Amino acid sequence: MKEELLSFIWKNRMFTTGSLKSRKGKPVSVIHPGYENQDAGPDYTMARLRFDQTLWVGEVELHVKTSDYIAHNHQSDPAYDKLIAHVVWDHDLNYDPSGAMVLIELKSQSDPNVKLKALRLFRSRRMLACEGFAEDLPLVYKRQILDSAMVARLVEKSEPLFKLRSEQTIWHYLLIQLFSASGAPINKEPMKWLAELINPKHISALVGKPLDMEALLFGQAGFLNTPVDAYQKELKKRFDFLVQKWKLEVMDSKVFKTGKMRPQNFPTVLIAVWASILSKYGHRFMDLVLLEKMSDAYSFFQEPAGDYWLVHHGFGRKGKQGQRKFGPAILQRIFINAVIPFLFGYGRLGGNEALEIRAMNWMAALPPEDNYITRKFKTLDWKLKSAADSQALIYWFKNRCQAKKCLNCPIANHWLKYDTETT
Repeated sequence: MKEELLSFIWKNRMFTTGSLKSRKGKPVSVIHPGYENQDAGPDYTMARLRFDQTLWVGEVELHVKTSDYIAHNHQSDPAYDKLIAHVVWDHDLNYDPSGAMVLIELKSQSDPNVKLKALRLFRSRRMLACEGFAEDLPLVYKRQILDSAMVARLVEKSEPLFKLRSEQTIWHYLLIQLFSASGAPINKEPMKWLAELINPKHISALVGKPLDMEALLFGQAGFLNTPVDAYQKELKKRFDFLVQKWKLEVMDSKVFKTGKMRPQNFPTVLIAVWASILSKYGHRFMDLVLLEKMSDAYSFFQEPAGDYWLVHHGFGRKGKQGQRKFGPAILQRIFINAVIPFLFGYGRLGGNEALEIRAMNWMAALPPEDNYITRKFKTLDWKLKSAADSQALIYWFKNRCQAKKCLNCPIANHWLKYDTETT
């Protein structure tokens, strides 16, 4: 028995009879189990219990064993001095150290199937502990999960914005998120590190100077150390000047990966495209918050790389001729993981609810992602309509399923409460 399961049984009044009995044989009616206390002190507050022909209102403390009260040192804490009930699974002492008005042992007064089914969840080694019944969850509960988790996902991803103090740091944060999203999954971290090295003031100084912008980005990424052709030599010359001027830090280019990757996704191509975009727009990325239509926001990211990259995907490495720019997959990652969370967070930061709603609408307009999490839920008959749904399930999986917080999930709640199956 776990205390969280004991709390679940108490909160949902999953008893074998309508009325409980205390350890002394007194009938106890649970009018209301109370409200879970999220702070220090007893587990439940404002509980309403009827015993001794009186309605009592107060605090309730739960333990797996009666002796846990002593093990947790509650007897030394005045916050526990006025309990109306001490609820335990197993009364393992010959007295109640809590001094509560009534002691209730639930082991013999709760549905045994609840414990058996909960143990099945806790002990499951499957990716989703609820496999086998998650597909049977009524649609209304599925929608409840998807809607609440999508908002929670956006709140979670936008939280860092609240630690920033100026428009410049906010713009730099957005740049880091954009670079990181464009490099995902393989070069997510290296692209993030590159963006973190970049000084926003240097970007502003090089707007309208595409070669210098390329020199800055490729130089700080460590791609200009040993030039192999005239173009790379020219970029190195320009970067050497910028190093003298700004005392720039340089990464090791070996952190960038190209294995099992299509040339259009090579880090050199990503950096070349970003150099072109930043050369044209600079700090105007902040204008994204002013745009009503997502199609207009997309135009910010449609700039192709410079002419050298028409026939190259790396320095000295020629490829199929054509414009190098972000394809649909990269653009979707950029919007799902950077643009939309930023839009939502910026709305929260300024108390602009319209901006928050716009962000959620944009997310709902994008197609759902395809990854191991969404594929698993699809096998359980979860139909995903948009990126809002896939982002919701990613959040739910990481914060509920992986942490085995099944008792805080509507899927397990529904199964434990209403499914008559035994194990």
